Amino acid sequence: MAPKIKFRKETVAGAAFNIVRRTGWESLTARAVAAELKSSTMPIYRYMKSMDVIAGEVRNKTLALLVEYQTKKYTSNPFMNLAIGYVNFAAREKKLFLFYFLEMTEKTSWPAQQNIQLAALKRAGIADEPPAESGLNKREWEGVGRRTWIFTHGLAALAAGRVMDGMDEKEIERLLFENGKAVINDVIASKKGGKR
Repeated sequence: MAPKIKFRKETVAGAAFNIVRRTGWESLTARAVAAELKSSTMPIYRYMKSMDVIAGEVRNKTLALLVEYQTKKYTSNPFMNLAIGYVNFAAREKKLFLFYFLEMTEKTSWPAQQNIQLAALKRAGIADEPPAESGLNKREWEGVGRRTWIFTHGLAALAAGRVMDGMDEKEIERLLFENGKAVINDVIASKKGGKR
């Protein structure tokens, strides 16, 4: 009798992540994981009884990679780095972006998005408070974050959909910077009773 092959949970999760990264969530099956691990399907079924568990593992690995992108130093501005990293992740990891933000939408609500940003802020060493020079309170700063994230997410979705293929990285940086500046100026003007 042949010995039973055992895999660690992390090994199976890593194989699942690699499959989703290359070919998308729809191609993730026990057979695909077995092929990735050069195994029969029998030991894989032990870990793939619930696709929700596998999805959770792949989501965790995807989030870790997203935060890695967002905490790279693209500019001297850490807030810009978060946005640029988000768009770069979408452009370079299209299948993971689609999996995380479209195919798993019920698990990535606005509160979940805020948690993603908090994780990136924390890892980048950025305080979750408005910069003193902005003159904004925490609620106003969160509003800035929400509005800039909506723009950034839209830009990222275009990048993942290949609509922006060929667009210069400096142009993406300029768009993100101009949007952030416009949002902050609008909030400050509103606070002072100016026109929107």
